[in-house]
Amino acid sequence: SSFVAVLQWQHDLDEFQSKSVEEQDNIFGRHISDNEEFDEAP
Repeated sequence: SSFVAVLQWQHDLDEFQSKSVEEQDNIFGRHISDNEEFDEAP
């Protein structure tokens, strides 16, 4: 038997880039400046 899973992601980069750096960090749970994970989720 076989199983196939397919995901399609759509990104709105203009919307993402219009956010502040702090908001962008919170979306990914990492600091953009050094790619370090947050100690705790926001």
